[in-house]
Amino acid sequence: MTPRDPRTPLVSAVDVTKHFIMTESFLARRLGGAATRRTRAVDGVTLDIFRGQTVGLVGESGCGKSTFGRTLVGLTEPTSGQVFYEGSAVWGRDRLGRGELKDKAQIIFQNPYSSLNPRYTVRRIVGTALAARGVKPADGERETQSLVRRVGLAPDHLDRYPHQLSGGQRQRVGIARALAMRPQFIVADEPLSSLDVSVQAQIIGLLQDLQREYGLSYLLISHDLRVVYYMSDTVAVMYRGQIVESAPAEELFARPSHPYTQQLLSAIPGSGHRLSRRSSRQTRALGPNGAGARASASGEEHEQRRGCGFAHRCPNAARMCATEYPVLAPLSKYSDPCPGVAVGVGPSADPDSTSPHLVRCHRECGSQ
Repeated sequence: MTPRDPRTPLVSAVDVTKHFIMTESFLARRLGGAATRRTRAVDGVTLDIFRGQTVGLVGESGCGKSTFGRTLVGLTEPTSGQVFYEGSAVWGRDRLGRGELKDKAQIIFQNPYSSLNPRYTVRRIVGTALAARGVKPADGERETQSLVRRVGLAPDHLDRYPHQLSGGQRQRVGIARALAMRPQFIVADEPLSSLDVSVQAQIIGLLQDLQREYGLSYLLISHDLRVVYYMSDTVAVMYRGQIVESAPAEELFARPSHPYTQQLLSAIPGSGHRLSRRSSRQTRALGPNGAGARASASGEEHEQRRGCGFAHRCPNAARMCATEYPVLAPLSKYSDPCPGVAVGVGPSADPDSTSPHLVRCHRECGSQ
């Protein structure tokens, strides 16, 4: 068997764009003159995720995080761009088969209750996933019990319905269902949002244990920056459907460069950005030459766009921000930093670094 090239990303999104057409009602169009609107949920995102990596995706509600995650696992077709899984296209004429993709990539949904069939017991929910993978009924019961135990549920939970479980237990069922397909990549879409703090800690520990045991890669979508910092190798910050900053987690939290990232981190209670991380994180498998996930920019991504999308909220916005479109580029490219921001500091300031600190900002704060 040909060995896998460690330089090849497990999942690669290339200039992924997803637009939703918002059609007004007949009366609104006829009487009010309302026009059809186009919403750019995801706008030209390029991101590589390597084997064994956890990539954190953060941003405010409505910025396109979940839509992007659903695109990666084949649930939402992009308007343009492509997603590759081990070099094979997920969308298009020559794409991976539906069954082949679900064997490789799964998703843990934000609301565990709405994502579980209320008429199915836990046994049937997990068993259905195993049957979809082709497991014979004779072996399915044994594997169902094994998966339920692995995610921390008791045997008596097998015959319970979702409404008879707590929020944390439902989320564990969702994790067991995802693991039943034996995926290599999982999108964890706000997996902790509906859980209390003690249960969150248990789910975080479970996800980390499963990653070590099965060699999983995660795209962790979350509003909780502390969880993202604790779990992620690389963090990408999304604003209005675009990646505005991407860097290794340690560096991004120590030296946030984009004004939006600074605002997000300043909202952490008692932050100072000094959060604790477990030392064993440094032993995780990395991409080529120790690189984690990469975000990159297309040279054509600025076409037909005008101005910076964050200019109206940026305290350092200049005149050029309203007219010139910023591209995602290595941090060290910018020579005129915004006030109070250290630019070009640290090892990833090297533009030739395999895991550069990328930022989408003009940095020309002195221009008026």
